Amino acid sequence: MADAEAIRAELTGPGGMFEVATEDVRGEPMDVFRARKRSLRELLASSEAHLDQEFLVLGDQRLTFGDHLSQVASVAAAMQDRYGIGPGDRVAILAANSPEWLLTWWATVSLGAVAVAMNSLWTADEVAYALGHSRPSLLVADAARLERIGSNRDLAVAEVEADFEGLRTHAPDADLPDLPIDEDDPALILYTSGTTGRPKGALISHRGLLGFVDVTVFGGMERFARAASEGRELSPPEGQMVTLLTAPLFHVSGLFAGNLLHLTLGAKLVMRSGRFDPEDVLRLIQEERVTN
Repeated sequence: MADAEAIRAELTGPGGMFEVATEDVRGEPMDVFRARKRSLRELLASSEAHLDQEFLVLGDQRLTFGDHLSQVASVAAAMQDRYGIGPGDRVAILAANSPEWLLTWWATVSLGAVAVAMNSLWTADEVAYALGHSRPSLLVADAARLERIGSNRDLAVAEVEADFEGLRTHAPDADLPDLPIDEDDPALILYTSGTTGRPKGALISHRGLLGFVDVTVFGGMERFARAASEGRELSPPEGQMVTLLTAPLFHVSGLFAGNLLHLTLGAKLVMRSGRFDPEDVLRLIQEERVTN
């Protein structure tokens, strides 16, 4: 136990890789990582370190980290120019897992707006409730979900199949937005399952999401350090980590562990559409050299 405590003290102490300091957070003293990113846009910009590596794969779509960065900037510019999206506005996403889902997410939070991750399995009534509850300025949805919920919606809509290519190519040379973002600004509304009533919309800040990333990476570094101190060899597999994403992006498993961590680590997310097909899953594992 002493070794574990010493390792944690070394990592979190003065000058450590994960130095911890006490700061005022919305009027309360809290322990925070001193060298932390202050917005999700800053985290996104750091993915420049992996520009030529693949990040997102779905069918014929293959986006490197560089492609992803430039397309997020273009989508953000389009959302601002075409729909007037800015800090604090809400953008609802109602679609199956896809690169377009994640491009919308990153563009939204890069503008200082709030992404509303809507359950893609909801009925029309459930979608209507969440739209009324979150009051988004824009809904980005795929054709299947738009058909399910019908035309009874009073807000701007961008359909993935019909409209998204125009957003993706709106401003190919655009930079990421430079609007100020405070780390305690809201970034995401994530809905609970609503098992005993209507779903609850949980509001999550940039700080909260970045904290998840930092604590998870810290936990991994601590395990490596402890293994080394015990004479055990604990090393990641060679090459890029490649994950077959099976969790939905409207859930913490897909959005946090899948999207946020994989972008942070320079890893690749492989997606597939349609229902589970064991033969297709095995094909993808082999062709994409899936490790997770």
